[in-house]
Amino acid sequence: MARAAVSQSSGDQLAWDFDDPDAGEAPAPVENEGAARFAPGSSQWVAALQSTDADAARLDRLDVSSLSNEVAARLWARVAAWVEADQIAYYIDDAPVSSDAAYDARLRCLQRLEAEFPSLDSPQSPTHRVGGTFSNDFASVRHPSRMMSLDDVFSIEELRDWYDSVLRDLDWPEGKPLPMTCEVKIDGLALNLIYRNGVLEQGLTRGDGVTGEDITLNVRTIGSIPPNLGGAAAGNPSDWAGRGYPRVRGDPRRGVHALGRFQGAQR
Repeated sequence: MARAAVSQSSGDQLAWDFDDPDAGEAPAPVENEGAARFAPGSSQWVAALQSTDADAARLDRLDVSSLSNEVAARLWARVAAWVEADQIAYYIDDAPVSSDAAYDARLRCLQRLEAEFPSLDSPQSPTHRVGGTFSNDFASVRHPSRMMSLDDVFSIEELRDWYDSVLRDLDWPEGKPLPMTCEVKIDGLALNLIYRNGVLEQGLTRGDGVTGEDITLNVRTIGSIPPNLGGAAAGNPSDWAGRGYPRVRGDPRRGVHALGRFQGAQR
């Protein structure tokens, strides 16, 4: 089966047919000096890893038994994000972005990590996903902090009562107008995106506000949600949670497939 490989260092796409005897040998992996500068298995080494064939080969040479629990968790989160992105690109989008060798090396790394650190293993791990099957049986996960919902009112009197309660809660001076803004409420599936160590770890539905459903794989299919943050150097925190609603822009008919990815969680 032909698959495409992307060189992250140059941005050029290298494509060849592995079944074609005239295609010749695949180009050698491009060295990534970022990870090469650090000791394998160190925190800096994990942070410098890129989704290249060269770094995938480095994963194959890593002795995971030498890792601390913290570094192992960071490496697992980073590699799992790449493996899930590869699976989505290959099985859903039919547009692979990694070579077979790179994908297999990342998957083997996850398997070794989960064998050495059993706490990293879970039914949601990409190591338990067979072929192109993606389940709608979502695990329940407790939110780090409660996701509140908006109140609604149905009359001017109820709106006035709410406004007066805000003035009281703020101890606002009597007779002084309270500046406010108003916008159209977008109704839909509320998401809680949780980043740890700069990597998207979980995407949760609101649920009852205390417990939501883990739809991380579905969230990773939304191209505008970054799988990795820039980190402290880019002014971003390593641990971060953001909440909002996924939207489909333009012709609603173009969003049918995107919305379908969430239908299991909405039921």
